[in-house]
Amino acid sequence: MKKSINTKDIIIVVLCITIIFLGIGFIFLSVNFTELKNTKSDYDLRFLDVTNISTVSGGSTKPSGDIKIEKGGKLLNMNFILYNARDELDYNISIQNNGTISGKVIDLIESPEYANGQDKNRLLPISITYSDVSDVVLEPGDATTIKLTVFYNSSTITGKKSFNYKLGLLTK
Repeated sequence: MKKSINTKDIIIVVLCITIIFLGIGFIFLSVNFTELKNTKSDYDLRFLDVTNISTVSGGSTKPSGDIKIEKGGKLLNMNFILYNARDELDYNISIQNNGTISGKVIDLIESPEYANGQDKNRLLPISITYSDVSDVVLEPGDATTIKLTVFYNSSTITGKKSFNYKLGLLTK
Protein backbone atom coordinates (compact mmCIF):
# COMPACT_ATOMS: atom_id res chain seq x y z
CA MET A 1 0.00 0.00 0.00
CA LYS A 2 1.05 3.45 -0.85
CA LYS A 3 1.31 5.97 1.95
CA SER A 4 -0.16 9.28 1.16
CA ILE A 5 1.17 12.53 2.54
CA ASN A 6 -1.54 14.21 4.43
CA THR A 7 -1.74 17.82 5.57
CA LYS A 8 -0.93 16.86 9.14
CA ASP A 9 2.54 15.67 8.10
CA ILE A 10 3.18 18.80 6.01
CA ILE A 11 2.30 21.05 8.97
CA ILE A 12 4.68 19.12 11.25
CA VAL A 13 7.57 19.46 8.74
CA VAL A 14 6.92 23.21 8.28
CA LEU A 15 6.84 23.74 12.06
CA CYS A 16 10.13 21.83 12.51
CA ILE A 17 11.84 23.93 9.82
CA THR A 18 10.45 27.13 11.40
CA ILE A 19 11.82 26.14 14.83
CA ILE A 20 15.26 25.45 13.30
CA PHE A 21 15.32 28.88 11.55
CA LEU A 22 14.16 30.62 14.75
CA GLY A 23 17.01 28.97 16.65
CA ILE A 24 19.58 30.08 14.06
CA GLY A 25 18.16 33.64 14.10
CA PHE A 26 18.28 33.79 17.89
CA ILE A 27 21.94 32.72 17.89
CA PHE A 28 22.76 35.38 15.27
CA LEU A 29 20.99 38.16 17.23
CA SER A 30 22.61 37.06 20.50
CA VAL A 31 26.11 37.30 19.00
CA ASN A 32 25.38 40.77 17.52
CA PHE A 33 23.90 42.00 20.79
CA THR A 34 26.98 40.87 22.72
CA GLU A 35 29.23 42.73 20.28
CA LEU A 36 27.13 45.92 20.57
CA LYS A 37 27.07 45.66 24.35
CA ASN A 38 30.86 45.44 24.53
CA THR A 39 31.51 48.53 22.37
CA LYS A 40 31.90 51.76 24.29
CA SER A 41 30.09 54.98 23.44
CA ASP A 42 32.56 57.85 23.60
CA TYR A 43 31.44 61.45 23.88
CA ASP A 44 34.21 63.84 22.89
CA LEU A 45 33.32 67.29 21.54
CA ARG A 46 36.23 69.74 21.79
CA PHE A 47 38.07 72.71 20.35
CA LEU A 48 40.46 71.23 17.81
CA ASP A 49 42.61 74.11 16.62
CA VAL A 50 42.80 77.88 16.26
CA THR A 51 44.09 79.57 13.11
CA ASN A 52 44.85 83.26 12.66
CA ILE A 53 43.30 84.10 9.29
CA SER A 54 44.14 87.80 9.21
CA THR A 55 45.82 90.55 11.16
CA VAL A 56 45.15 94.17 10.27
CA SER A 57 47.27 96.91 11.78
CA GLY A 58 45.77 100.36 12.19
CA GLY A 59 49.15 101.91 12.94
CA SER A 60 52.84 101.13 12.98
CA THR A 61 52.64 98.45 15.69
CA LYS A 62 51.05 95.16 14.79
CA PRO A 63 48.35 93.76 17.14
CA SER A 64 48.92 90.35 18.66
CA GLY A 65 46.92 87.53 20.12
CA ASP A 66 47.87 84.38 21.97
CA ILE A 67 45.25 81.61 22.13
CA LYS A 68 45.75 78.38 24.06
CA ILE A 69 43.42 75.39 24.15
CA GLU A 70 43.06 74.15 27.75
CA LYS A 71 40.97 71.83 29.92
CA GLY A 72 41.03 68.95 27.46
CA GLY A 73 39.83 71.07 24.56
CA LYS A 74 36.89 72.62 26.43
CA LEU A 75 38.38 76.09 27.05
CA LEU A 76 40.15 78.73 24.98
CA ASN A 77 42.39 81.04 27.03
CA MET A 78 43.14 84.15 24.97
CA ASN A 79 45.37 87.16 25.53
CA PHE A 80 45.16 90.08 23.11
CA ILE A 81 47.14 93.28 22.69
CA LEU A 82 45.78 95.98 20.35
CA TYR A 83 47.57 99.30 19.92
CA ASN A 84 45.70 101.56 17.52
CA ALA A 85 42.26 102.26 16.16
CA ARG A 86 41.35 99.89 13.32
CA ASP A 87 43.55 97.06 14.63
CA GLU A 88 41.83 93.77 13.88
CA LEU A 89 42.53 90.08 14.55
CA ASP A 90 40.49 87.34 12.87
CA TYR A 91 40.61 83.68 13.86
CA ASN A 92 38.99 80.45 12.71
CA ILE A 93 38.30 78.11 15.63
CA SER A 94 37.47 74.48 14.83
CA ILE A 95 35.21 72.32 16.99
CA GLN A 96 35.30 68.60 16.23
CA ASN A 97 33.46 65.51 17.44
CA ASN A 98 36.13 62.88 18.14
CA GLY A 99 33.66 60.54 19.85
CA THR A 100 31.55 57.65 18.63
CA ILE A 101 28.16 59.26 19.29
CA SER A 102 26.68 62.51 18.02
CA GLY A 103 27.02 65.65 20.12
CA LYS A 104 25.33 69.02 20.21
CA VAL A 105 26.93 72.41 20.85
CA ILE A 106 24.60 74.18 23.26
CA ASP A 107 26.46 77.48 23.57
CA LEU A 108 29.80 79.22 23.97
CA ILE A 109 30.40 80.62 27.45
CA GLU A 110 32.40 83.85 27.69
CA SER A 111 34.44 85.03 30.61
CA PRO A 112 34.20 88.00 31.00
CA GLU A 113 31.20 88.60 28.76
CA TYR A 114 32.82 91.11 26.42
CA ALA A 115 31.06 90.04 23.23
CA ASN A 116 27.39 90.05 24.21
CA GLY A 117 27.10 90.44 27.96
CA GLN A 118 27.25 92.92 30.77
CA ASP A 119 31.02 93.54 30.49
CA LYS A 120 30.75 94.80 26.90
CA ASN A 121 31.18 98.47 27.87
CA ARG A 122 34.13 97.71 30.15
CA LEU A 123 36.32 96.91 27.14
CA LEU A 124 35.45 99.94 25.01
CA PRO A 125 36.56 100.74 22.28
CA ILE A 126 37.41 97.06 21.65
CA SER A 127 34.66 94.82 20.30
CA ILE A 128 34.65 91.02 20.13
CA THR A 129 32.31 89.09 17.86
CA TYR A 130 32.02 85.43 16.96
CA SER A 131 29.73 83.35 14.79
CA ASP A 132 26.83 81.55 16.44
CA VAL A 133 27.20 77.77 16.65
CA SER A 134 24.54 77.08 19.27
CA ASP A 135 22.30 74.09 18.50
CA VAL A 136 24.77 72.66 15.95
CA VAL A 137 24.71 68.84 16.00
CA LEU A 138 27.98 67.13 15.10
CA GLU A 139 28.07 63.49 14.07
CA PRO A 140 31.22 61.44 14.86
CA GLY A 141 34.13 62.85 12.85
CA ASP A 142 32.29 66.05 11.86
CA ALA A 143 33.61 69.54 12.57
CA THR A 144 32.34 73.10 12.54
CA THR A 145 34.13 76.44 12.49
CA ILE A 146 33.67 79.62 14.51
CA LYS A 147 34.96 82.94 13.21
CA LEU A 148 36.24 85.14 16.05
CA THR A 149 36.97 88.83 15.39
CA VAL A 150 38.66 91.24 17.80
CA PHE A 151 38.43 94.85 16.57
CA TYR A 152 39.72 98.16 17.93
CA ASN A 153 37.00 100.67 16.99
CA SER A 154 37.89 104.28 16.29
CA SER A 155 36.86 106.54 19.17
CA THR A 156 38.15 109.29 21.42
CA ILE A 157 39.71 106.62 23.66
CA THR A 158 43.16 105.71 22.36
CA GLY A 159 46.21 103.79 23.48
CA LYS A 160 47.34 100.24 24.02
CA LYS A 161 44.68 97.78 25.17
CA SER A 162 45.67 94.39 26.54
CA PHE A 163 43.13 91.98 28.00
CA ASN A 164 42.37 88.35 28.73
CA TYR A 165 39.32 86.57 27.32
CA LYS A 166 38.11 83.01 27.78
CA LEU A 167 35.66 81.04 25.70
CA GLY A 168 34.25 77.75 27.00
CA LEU A 169 32.42 75.04 25.10
CA LEU A 170 29.05 73.91 26.51
CA THR A 171 27.85 70.68 24.86
CA LYS A 172 25.56 67.72 25.34
